[in-house]
Amino acid sequence: MEPTIPLFRFPTRTAALLAACVCAACAIVTVPPQAPPPPAAFRQAAPEADEAELTQWWRHFADPVLEEIVAKVRRDNLDLEAALARLAQARAQRRATAADLGPTITGSGSAARNRTSAETGMGTIENQFQVGFDAQWELDVFGGRRAALRAAEAQQTAATYDLADVLVSTTAEAAQSWFDARTAQARLTLLDAQLVVLERSLALAQAKAAAGLVSELDVRQAQTLLAQTRAQRAALAQGRESALNALALLAGEAPGYWHERLTRDQPPGPPPAAAGAEPPELAYLAPWVTRLPPLPAAGIPADVLRRRPDVRRSEAQLAAAAAQRDVADAARYPSFPLSGSLGLTALTAGDLWQASARTWSLAFAPLATLFDGGKLSAQLEASEAQLMQSFADYRKSVLSALSEVENALLTLQEDDRRLDDLRQAADSARASVELALAQYRSGLTDYTVLIDTQRTWLSATDAFVAQQGQNAGDRVRLYKALGGGWPGEAPQEETVR
Repeated sequence: MEPTIPLFRFPTRTAALLAACVCAACAIVTVPPQAPPPPAAFRQAAPEADEAELTQWWRHFADPVLEEIVAKVRRDNLDLEAALARLAQARAQRRATAADLGPTITGSGSAARNRTSAETGMGTIENQFQVGFDAQWELDVFGGRRAALRAAEAQQTAATYDLADVLVSTTAEAAQSWFDARTAQARLTLLDAQLVVLERSLALAQAKAAAGLVSELDVRQAQTLLAQTRAQRAALAQGRESALNALALLAGEAPGYWHERLTRDQPPGPPPAAAGAEPPELAYLAPWVTRLPPLPAAGIPADVLRRRPDVRRSEAQLAAAAAQRDVADAARYPSFPLSGSLGLTALTAGDLWQASARTWSLAFAPLATLFDGGKLSAQLEASEAQLMQSFADYRKSVLSALSEVENALLTLQEDDRRLDDLRQAADSARASVELALAQYRSGLTDYTVLIDTQRTWLSATDAFVAQQGQNAGDRVRLYKALGGGWPGEAPQEETVR
């Protein structure tokens, strides 16, 4: 029976020193700096928001086409595909880093047949067979590998919140592009109705001029206003197509993908109110007017920061930078690699499995850097500077998030009031056109008055429709600023799809 041989036989003082180093290594953990606490409430504050209200906020617009668009974008958006790939990469990197904490074991085997030279030896032929295992393991005395694992875990967390941030951004961009397209289409529809009114006003002026009731100046003025109004159509059509192309890109499709969905419900022909030269009512635009839901509650700043995935991502990146600083710090201290092997070696295959064929080795080879020209110290300084940069980025993300919410709330407080004023102005301008038209037909006023009232009506109605779209977009910006569009926890692939 062979004697039992211990793996190592360290002196007591050496073992005590190693134990002290291991205990001391547990303390090498850099705590990331903390940002100042957020304010207790927003200046434009409202009661706390409901989580469900923010998670699928686009449903509050009661627009089936918008819901179809959002579903398509969240399924096929290419930025989301890239974010999912980055998350998969971070997860794999985390697993690879975790593997460095354990030993690496490799197996090997060989079979060789050699003949020695008869001139230099016996001229014999020998066989050699070998199988075995090799193991390497570096003791993580100063915590460098554990710090690397913390950094990889933080990077995985950052990639998770990056996916959530892309989800929030693409959802908001899709809704904004859809509302831009709807608004442009509403303005085009209104413009076409206005052109019908102006064409009939021109016909009226031409008829009165032919009868000698008015001068040719009235006809020229009518023609000028009609041409100026027609010139606006190309710009509006271009804006609509640009919005639809942006929407197609968000959905991972070629330009033109959404054009049919926008024009499917367009009112046919001129509005009934334009049978004469009277302007149509704003109700004619109902198919294109976006339903504006009630304003979402902002909640408290601390809750908003927890919902903002970009803030959570910056926080995770700060934790990763702190861990990388610990990696650079641990690199300045000695490393303690262990290695060993266990195998069987014999001259014949039959003897390979005999107890006498066993071979083994153990090695302990501490390694320390004695001189590197200050390289490791410089790397530590660089990691500390990176940590401070990450802290500045984190603080900026916090302040930017709070600022975006405040600005969105402030804008929306004025939006509805402005929309009501513009609606009243458009209704009043329409009534003025009807009155001026009646007076012109009766010869009680000249065409200059009618032209002025029509210009005012054109401007007022277009401003109302544009503001309607602006209000919808501002609501989208508030939902995005509040971190709406994701469940508020680390998203998985099935929640994205």
